Amino acid sequence: MKQYSLIFLFLFSAYLSHAQTYIGPIIGIDALNMEVKQDDPHFITFGILDTGYAARNYFYGLKIEQVLFKKLSLSFETSYSEKAAHALIFGFAAHDGFVYKYYQNRLSARYEFWNFLSVGAGYDFNKLKNLRYTLVNRVSNEFIPVFYDKGISFSVGVHWKNIELNSYFHRGLNSNTHRSGLNLYPIKTIGLHLGYRFKVWRGLGKRPAKYGRAPVG
Repeated sequence: MKQYSLIFLFLFSAYLSHAQTYIGPIIGIDALNMEVKQDDPHFITFGILDTGYAARNYFYGLKIEQVLFKKLSLSFETSYSEKAAHALIFGFAAHDGFVYKYYQNRLSARYEFWNFLSVGAGYDFNKLKNLRYTLVNRVSNEFIPVFYDKGISFSVGVHWKNIELNSYFHRGLNSNTHRSGLNLYPIKTIGLHLGYRFKVWRGLGKRPAKYGRAPVG
């Protein structure tokens, strides 16, 4: 709930302020690193076979950016992708992996250098939803409704006019534990996206007079 309050506050402040606001689509690719915690290394009930940043997928989403000063801006990004992981899952029957939906949400601040290069940092609140078992490319029943992935991110981007290319690194801060046996270390993600910015408004802040000061009397 706190995350959605932050989003609402960001959008409302963009609407009320005199700062320039942009909105536009983004599309990109990311790679996610998931590691399982094992209580007993000699008795593995759930093991992810993909090591490193192996869960790669395309994603698409939306970005809203509010320029506060000439060099400093705030932005909110939200994106969606579908992912799959190879794994060994033991229960009543063995499975060879799982699939899930991944929702990424990010509030970040960005500072621009040399009119084309920017660096940023932000707070992420992502969601892994509808995790389901797979066996020989067949999807079975859902076993985890939702996992939350909260963390921080760092980004480096370049832009030309309204086209931007941005890379980022996400570092999860919270571990995830579920009774199914899927106990994860904090998730890490690297990604790259391409976006286009449309100028939409300058808010409702006080504007300078268009034709100068009105005559007195």
